[in-house]
Amino acid sequence: MQGAATQMQAQNQYKYNASVSLLTIARLSAEADSETPSPQVTLKTDGNKAVAAGNFAEAAEKYVRARENLEGNNQKQALDLRLACTLNLALCQLKMNKNSEAEKLCTEALGIEQRSYKAYYRRELARKGLGETEHAAADLKKASEINPNDTTIKDELSAVEKILREKGSELDSIAPSPEEAKTVAP
Repeated sequence: MQGAATQMQAQNQYKYNASVSLLTIARLSAEADSETPSPQVTLKTDGNKAVAAGNFAEAAEKYVRARENLEGNNQKQALDLRLACTLNLALCQLKMNKNSEAEKLCTEALGIEQRSYKAYYRRELARKGLGETEHAAADLKKASEINPNDTTIKDELSAVEKILREKGSELDSIAPSPEEAKTVAP
């Protein structure tokens, strides 16, 4: 009987050690996975490096690929990464004077995050580049409401107000276009 009890204790200890080992392996595997960036994160990082080097076409290609890889993934982390890549791609389009594309990308970004002051600000830059000062002013006003302490937005707002005054308009009288009112809630 004593031999059976000893054998039972040995088996229980073996099972315990095995489960601890499996938990340790699972934990280490999870840690390794979290340290290894996803291909989308790597593409975004590579795009950021290309932007820093002034290579906007290369950066745009990286952001496009990262966005394509995130299609259909609606998890928060994926949406946040998609938003960042969309905004960065819009920046590249602005730098390459592709204002129409930048405007579309910023509108798409606002579909992901309605309170993205960067999306409003960059769309304002695109619209100003397209000569749509009134729509640009509405976007800038919204960016300023979301992030009132941003000095870049404040400076741009002053410049746009000056342009509007020269045209005989006022910032307070500018309303968003009907399609913007439908797609982007306040």
